Amino acid sequence: MEKYLIIKFNNGAKFQIDANLIAHNRAYWYANSYDTDKYEEIYSLTLNSDEDLLDWAHSHMEWKNVQDHATQLPLSEHRYEHEWRSEPTSWIEEKEK
Repeated sequence: MEKYLIIKFNNGAKFQIDANLIAHNRAYWYANSYDTDKYEEIYSLTLNSDEDLLDWAHSHMEWKNVQDHATQLPLSEHRYEHEWRSEPTSWIEEKEK
């Protein structure tokens, strides 16, 4: 099953971001920050926790970290970077492969 973070900005634009990207970012940060070999464990825990995915994406990542990996990127004059940090409407979805 594939898992995605779905973002809906105030202007109605929706973006789909692969949850693996967020789980990798979190696991990589923890593994390097604490000099640990628990990357796989942290990655798996993160990928299986919607709360951790949402929290990490909004608290530790920036729009510029995900925009090239998001689908449906109708980039416009909208202020996505500003809204990203103010927690736009978002949720996790799972899709059958």
